[in-house]
Amino acid sequence: MTVFSIMLPLTIAAIIVLLIKNENFQWRERGERIADQIISATGPELFRCLRASKYEHREAIKDNLKTDMDCFIRKSENIRVLEIALSNNDILFYYNRNLKNATPGEVTIKKQYHIPFGLDQARLTMILFDNDRYKKMENIADVIISANTAPLWDYDYDVIENNITSFMKDDNISKITVKDENGFTICEKNNSSLGEDIHLSKPFIHEKKMIGTLTINFSNNSLVRLKRSFYLLIPLSMIIALILSFLLIYLIKNFPGKRPNQNNSAWKISADTELKINKAIEYINSNYSRNISRDGLALMVGLNRDNLGRYFLIYTGVKISEYINRLRIEDAKFKISNSDHKILDIALAVGYDNVGTFNRVFTELEKTSPSEYRRKNTVI
Repeated sequence: MTVFSIMLPLTIAAIIVLLIKNENFQWRERGERIADQIISATGPELFRCLRASKYEHREAIKDNLKTDMDCFIRKSENIRVLEIALSNNDILFYYNRNLKNATPGEVTIKKQYHIPFGLDQARLTMILFDNDRYKKMENIADVIISANTAPLWDYDYDVIENNITSFMKDDNISKITVKDENGFTICEKNNSSLGEDIHLSKPFIHEKKMIGTLTINFSNNSLVRLKRSFYLLIPLSMIIALILSFLLIYLIKNFPGKRPNQNNSAWKISADTELKINKAIEYINSNYSRNISRDGLALMVGLNRDNLGRYFLIYTGVKISEYINRLRIEDAKFKISNSDHKILDIALAVGYDNVGTFNRVFTELEKTSPSEYRRKNTVI
C-alpha cells in the first residue's frame, strides 16, 4: 500500500514537470540540429579562411561564408541572432534580425568548430525564437491598434476602455496598457491570475504622427495551467492512491480466488442476433403507434425478452421503451406543429393510452410542454 501511495503522485508530478519543460526542450533540440548543419556546411570554408594568409583572400572567403549562412537564415525564420567568431573575438559573420520587441521561446545555442590545432578556434552562437507565436502576437497588437487609433485621436477613452476589456478575454493576454504620446496611462487592464511571459510594444500612428503607445503582456497560458495543476494534483493523487490501496487490500482479502473473466463474450452481438435486432427495429418503426410489448416483440424475432432488451441497448444505445417514446414524440411534434388537433387526440394517435403519460414523456424529452411547444412552433 505504501509503495503504491507514493508512486502514483510521484508519477503524475513527473509527467507534469516533463510537459512544462517539453517546450524549451523541443526548441533546444531543434537548435542543436540547425547548429550541427551549419557547422557541417560551413566548416570547410571556415578552415580555408583561417589558413588564408593574405587579407584579400581571407575577405573573399568570408564573403563565401556569408553566402552560405544567408541560405540557412532564409530557410529558418526562427533564427534571431547568428554569429561566428574566433577565439580572439574576431567576428567572421554576424546576423541580427533586429526585432524591436522581446521574442517568445528564446533558446541560445553555442557550439565549437572542430579546427585543427595550430589555427584560431571558432565558435558558433545562435539564438532561436518561436516565430509563429511572435507573428500571432504581432497580429493581435495590430488588431488592437487598428480598433483604438481613431478613439485615441478623438479622446474617446470610454470606447478604448470597452475595446481593451473585450481583448482581455484572450487567455494568452495577461496585461494591456494604452498610453498617450506624453506617457500618460489612458487604460490599463490586468489579469493577475496569468503569469507574465513576454511583452510587446507598438506605437499608435495617426497621419504619420505618434499619438500613443500600446504595450501587451502575453502569457503562455498552457504552461500556467500546467503549473497550477501541479500543486493541485499532487495531494489529490495521494488521496486517490490511498483509497485505491485500501480497496485493493479489501478485494484481495475477501475475494482471493476470484479474477475477472477476460474471455467473457456476453456483451458481444453475433451476426444472427444483429439481424434479429434489425428486424425488431423495423417492426417498431412501422408500428410504434400501436401497443408494443417486449414479450410479443421477443417472440416475433426469436429471442428471450431479457436478451432482447440487453442486445437492443447495446446495438442502439437506448432502451426499447425509450426508442418507442422518441418515435412517438417526433410524430407528435409534427402533428402539433402542422395541425389543430387537440393534444389528447394527438397523444392517442401516436400510441399513448392517456394524455398524462404523453405530457410527462414529451416534457422529459423536449424540456417543454406540448401546449408550449405548439405555441412556439405552429406553422398553420
